Amino acid sequence: MRRGLSLAFFIIALSVVVLGVILQGSALAAPAQQFVGVITSPKAGSTVRGTVVIEGTASHNDFWKYEVHYGRGTNPNSWVLIGDVHTNKVTNGRLEAWNTGLVPDGQYTLRVRVVRRDGNFEDFYSRDVRVANTTPTETPTSAVTPTPAVQATATPLPASPTVIIDQPKRETPTVAVTATKPAAIPTATPAPLPSVSGSQLMDWLWSGARVVILVFAVLAALAIIRAIAGVLARAIIRFVKDRFRKDDDLDD
Repeated sequence: MRRGLSLAFFIIALSVVVLGVILQGSALAAPAQQFVGVITSPKAGSTVRGTVVIEGTASHNDFWKYEVHYGRGTNPNSWVLIGDVHTNKVTNGRLEAWNTGLVPDGQYTLRVRVVRRDGNFEDFYSRDVRVANTTPTETPTSAVTPTPAVQATATPLPASPTVIIDQPKRETPTVAVTATKPAAIPTATPAPLPSVSGSQLMDWLWSGARVVILVFAVLAALAIIRAIAGVLARAIIRFVKDRFRKDDDLDD
């Protein structure tokens, strides 16, 4: 009986150790997931024109891709993709180039979206970016060349002559203003669906296997405890019966 109890306790201790290893491995295999994203340039409240380089950071522990969008106003209802979808992480570098000549002047919001492999994402913004490609044109003024004074030779006349000096006419040049039609805003293209890699599939299978092993270990521990309880119960019953038999023999 002692050997059976020792074996049962050994199995229980071993099961506890295995469960501890499994749980510890699960904690180590699942690092903290954290989105990292920021737009450092252009900053909020800045004025831009022409082609603007958008700089910042887009990263994650389980990184899949990032996208850069723009929207009209400080709280846009719709967004337009700038450039392409990027599958490389960026840290304090160039995210995208934005040709502001394709949009009307006004107030815009820039957004970088960082997406991880399971499809979850987080957005980071730079608001109140003003596009000002159209600037007022100054009207040039023509320089006036002074006219030398005309010296009149006085001759004795019965009446005082009146000298009339012709002044050159001053012409104001006109500047032709050509109205430019704003280009159409490109439509947003849907992002591609995430693809599952072989390593990710193996991670999912291993996670499921850990759960199954944990369940079987718990069931085995319960079965061992039940077996030990049954052995102890039978031993107690046998002890009580033997005690009653001895008492009966003494009475006889």
